[in-house]
Amino acid sequence: MKEEIRNLIKKEFSAIARSRYNALKKLGIKNLNFNPFLLRILNLDSPEKIAEFMINERLERSVVTSFGSRIQKIAKLIGGKGTGVEGGDIFIERTGKRYYIQMKAGPNTPNKDLVRMINQLLLSATRRNAGSIALLGMTYGKREKVSNIIRGYSQVDWKIGREFWEFIGYRGIAQEIYEIIGEVNKEFKEEGKTFSQLYDEKLDELQEAIRKKYGEEEKLWERLFKDNM
Repeated sequence: MKEEIRNLIKKEFSAIARSRYNALKKLGIKNLNFNPFLLRILNLDSPEKIAEFMINERLERSVVTSFGSRIQKIAKLIGGKGTGVEGGDIFIERTGKRYYIQMKAGPNTPNKDLVRMINQLLLSATRRNAGSIALLGMTYGKREKVSNIIRGYSQVDWKIGREFWEFIGYRGIAQEIYEIIGEVNKEFKEEGKTFSQLYDEKLDELQEAIRKKYGEEEKLWERLFKDNM
């Protein structure tokens, strides 16, 4: 991989790490919504368990939001470019053929209606550009893990995981991307703190705030319900 491309990819993953850090930094009991039904069915019966669950749920949501657009940018850096055509996230040329690719995270992402919409958009894109080929690209997973919905309803070919990255890039590119993510996590610091250090601080802070506001054991359940219903 060229050093320039490597640095740009690293910059995209660093932005995700920074977004995750900032989401965690802003998190506090005042901006959390507690679902007493969910917490009770999961039997999260202590401030410690509730705090950990709420932090992880918020972080997952923040990362998923930013990851999709960032991974598209990375795919364009590696081998494609923007299409300007509805339905195609990236456009590449291989062996004299033109491909419009709709990207999805993994093998279980699309539901039936979404797969049908992808079919319509991609096939419409190829009709407007004679001789081009529509393709669904999934950024992780293996062929045997692809959902029955995609297998049964997709009218276009698809590539998944390593084969997708090697199709738009070259052999071994997925491993290189994976190693770059490891570097980002190892090197990332904000305000002199690692993400793990901030996570431990927030976990202690939130569980103490929950204990102070809702108490423990039976009082915890009673006050959670009363305060959030």
